[in-house]
Amino acid sequence: MYCSKCGTMNSDNAEFCTKCGNNLKISTVAINVSSRGEMGTEKDVVLHRIFAVIIDYFVMGFLSFSIVGASIVPGLAARSPMTAISGFFMSLLVIMLLWIFYGILLETWRGQTVGKMILGIIVVKENGEPCDFLAALLRNVLRIIDSLPSFYILGFIVMAITEKRQRLGDRLAGTVVVKMKH
Repeated sequence: MYCSKCGTMNSDNAEFCTKCGNNLKISTVAINVSSRGEMGTEKDVVLHRIFAVIIDYFVMGFLSFSIVGASIVPGLAARSPMTAISGFFMSLLVIMLLWIFYGILLETWRGQTVGKMILGIIVVKENGEPCDFLAALLRNVLRIIDSLPSFYILGFIVMAITEKRQRLGDRLAGTVVVKMKH
């Protein structure tokens, strides 16, 4: 359990923060009440998470093809193969940045990617606070490991054996995925 005052990780059964002495039981209740997510619903959203990833891949695929198309069309229209080729390679750079920052920026801003928005789930910290930049960065960078050896097999295994259905990225970032409050 993270302390809402200083952010220190404490044991789940601790009553007070080991660093600042904050009462963890009182602050957890106050944070959970104001959270945008329904804490304790981690086990209910596993299928939602899978479908959210699929939706996000469709969104990113559409954006990627649009970027490639927009970057090579001017070269093709001008009948300039070098312009088309350079546009293609520039679009690959833009697409790589887009794939890297898609989850980080959206989860920092709203706690949700497009897939999560559609399916009514949200990323929050384990104590109910909103997902911040560092947590979003950690969980999304570690997505690379979670997706090994392919199709998120490692991530699904880790989710299956953890109580809060967290993949490796969630565990290290201190985040959970829960239902949105309505």
